[in-house]
Amino acid sequence: MADDAPGSQELTLADDAATGKVSSAPSRSGQGEASAPEPLTAVQRWRNIAFLSVGWCVAVSVLFIQVSNTPGVVLRLTGSRGLATLSFGIMICMGAVACLPGAATMHRYGRRYTYLAGGLVALGGAVLQCFGMDSENEGLLIVGSVLQGPMYGLANSLRFASAEFALPHERPRALAALVAGALFSAVTGPELARRARDMIDGSPTTGAYVIACILYVVQIVSVCFLVQWHRVPRKKELPVGAPPEPAKPGQDPVRAPRPYAAVVTHCLTSVDFVLAMGAAAWAFGWMASLMGATPVLMSSNGRSRDDSTTVLEVHLISMFLPGFVSGRTVQKFGALNNLLFGFLVLAAGTGVYFVPDAEWMYFVALVLLGVGWNFAYVAASVLGTQYVARQKAAPRDVVMMQGLFDTGVLAVMSTGTMSVGYAIDGIGKDSTLGYFMAIGGVATIVALGLAVALWVRRPGTEAEAGAEGGAREKA
Repeated sequence: MADDAPGSQELTLADDAATGKVSSAPSRSGQGEASAPEPLTAVQRWRNIAFLSVGWCVAVSVLFIQVSNTPGVVLRLTGSRGLATLSFGIMICMGAVACLPGAATMHRYGRRYTYLAGGLVALGGAVLQCFGMDSENEGLLIVGSVLQGPMYGLANSLRFASAEFALPHERPRALAALVAGALFSAVTGPELARRARDMIDGSPTTGAYVIACILYVVQIVSVCFLVQWHRVPRKKELPVGAPPEPAKPGQDPVRAPRPYAAVVTHCLTSVDFVLAMGAAAWAFGWMASLMGATPVLMSSNGRSRDDSTTVLEVHLISMFLPGFVSGRTVQKFGALNNLLFGFLVLAAGTGVYFVPDAEWMYFVALVLLGVGWNFAYVAASVLGTQYVARQKAAPRDVVMMQGLFDTGVLAVMSTGTMSVGYAIDGIGKDSTLGYFMAIGGVATIVALGLAVALWVRRPGTEAEAGAEGGAREKA
């Protein structure tokens, strides 16, 4: 753990993490050259990617505990479907708020210390929810959700960390492998929550939050001891705004970081970045909003909490099982084609909700939403990592781009999950679903139009198209 202390050597750039080669790695004093560490083998790279999936699995498991328990409990205590979904959505909102500050903190103090701080705060939130459930205090439940939000936002950056360990041609599979790794949590999370729900006599559901506390401890331990961020030194950085240093043979020039506002402006004025971030945001927001509303709808229609747990368990499996193939389909058919396929499946899942209340309807709808989310989200994440890699930016700028990407994703996701309960109460289920279908249709048409435009303007492979786009942006 000492390797992540300020002034120590730390992993930052993708190619360095995969190969173990660096251009230079001076200390904070600026003196001396660091020797290149021993390159990581393929086994070591993929082992580290597997370790990263532990943190993501915990994030998914805790998210499931929140969505399957907290809204239902708040609905029972308050009788408001709006407050019920707000209790889950506010956790995602805090994740969005934490992304950019978290990115800056990662650059300043290292990923490990940032994840540790977020994990400890989240652990405190889970403990607070245990007391809130025991006393049936909805305020403590919601405050506990707020404290867990930043860690969920930080955990989303683990997919970028997995790409840093992979070679360039391995990155789509590394992203998909991280998502598929959460398949384990899709089975264990719901079952742990189900079996622990009544483990404390006289205090139903408190046991589920105890499990959340244990999971956060697992996440903290995995960050401390499993991920080997100390293997690769940090690349040399110049002062903000300084001219780049000439490139050494076989290496990229050392670039200075730009002001934060310049990085944000550059990203938000790039069609490639906005497409990737917007697609990931809508895929996540679309799926999460309906996932969060499903337990509330089932409870309102007299379904038991065990019924909603089973439905959500199947949904989580459908979210992550396609991860074994979605990375390869991105490589074979292109990210935009996978994105369009994912949006179409999401629309099909939304349409199933129009069927009158029936148990099979919830299963089919959430399975389709899960599959559609996987293909769309993996494709959008690949587009995002390709954009960041093309910029060949300074390490601080890379982390800020990743934080901006996650901010957009979680902002849309939190807006949807916080508002869907109020929308169902205010305008009804069918009208709310109609809005989701309309927005999803527009997003699909926009993605289709961009795909056609890129195909017409950039003949050749998608990789060639990306290279041309990157060259134009640099010019």
